[in-house]
Amino acid sequence: MSGSCATAEATVIGWTRDGIRVAVKPQPGCGQCAARGGCGARWLSQDTPERRELEVATTSRPPIGKPVTIRLASATLVRASVLMYGLPLWVALGLTLLVELAWPEHWSSPLAFVAGLVVGAALLRRHLQRQGAQFRPQLVGAPVDVSDEAAEVRSR
Repeated sequence: MSGSCATAEATVIGWTRDGIRVAVKPQPGCGQCAARGGCGARWLSQDTPERRELEVATTSRPPIGKPVTIRLASATLVRASVLMYGLPLWVALGLTLLVELAWPEHWSSPLAFVAGLVVGAALLRRHLQRQGAQFRPQLVGAPVDVSDEAAEVRSR
């Protein structure tokens, strides 16, 4: 990971209809990656038995097995976190408030909160199905193959 915790090295493992599929390499990360208040990129740097695979939308088709660099803007991580945690929570609190105002002496407020979490999660799922592409990582660059570069120089 770089100092901003927003880039990661990955290897192309396949192609998809809209881009490529990459396996993210575990890396040590910056000092903030280990902190709970960091950018959230520590998920990419955890060394686990299973590899982290991501789909990256791109028009280029790097060869399978080639290392590439992907990035996810820190603002995107913040927006995704606020959306993931905030939307269900605010829907749940809003529904609980409405139920409490409508029936102040009734015991249904806890049920309204749980129902609000479920409704908020459903809204979140629908939103991510429509707008989820904005939260996916982007391909920063693929290293130029030295043999391709040498062939280009020879052709001049």
